[in-house]
Amino acid sequence: MAEEFRGSYGVLVTPFTEGGKSVDVEALKRLLDWQIASDSPGVIMLGTTGEFLTISDDERRLIVETTVKHMAGRAKVLVGTMNAYTPNAVRYSAEAQELGADGLMILPPYYYTPTHDEIHGYYKAICAKVSIPIMVYNNPFTSRVDMPASLIGKLARDFEQIRYIKEASKEV
Repeated sequence: MAEEFRGSYGVLVTPFTEGGKSVDVEALKRLLDWQIASDSPGVIMLGTTGEFLTISDDERRLIVETTVKHMAGRAKVLVGTMNAYTPNAVRYSAEAQELGADGLMILPPYYYTPTHDEIHGYYKAICAKVSIPIMVYNNPFTSRVDMPASLIGKLARDFEQIRYIKEASKEV
């Protein structure tokens, strides 16, 4: 696995047109240009502030495709591909890889309070379909589960794609 992510990556908002009727592609490009001008090593699209829960599949594809093409290798692009339904998370992850994302940021299935075995199965299903690096996102406030270091370690040992963590719990 060749990709290596270093530095601080902004988790970007998704700009919408007036009234929220569609993704504002030109505003998105300006936001990406500002990240480049600010010497950001990379961006994370479709995290919580990226409205991942409220966009259509077509909008998701537009955001990822626009971001990857506009960044054109000038900075890394990670994409949030989490979903409560594992087949959707797998599909979103494969699509992000197909569109040229450098990596993924993935929260465990949210809302259902999955067991550690269920979380392992979720990441296993995703890793079976993608080869790009994955940043596990531990955010018990949104996923309703706090992944302990032992689980994170097991995921990293079992799946070569899992190499990073975004830690958002109160426990450190």
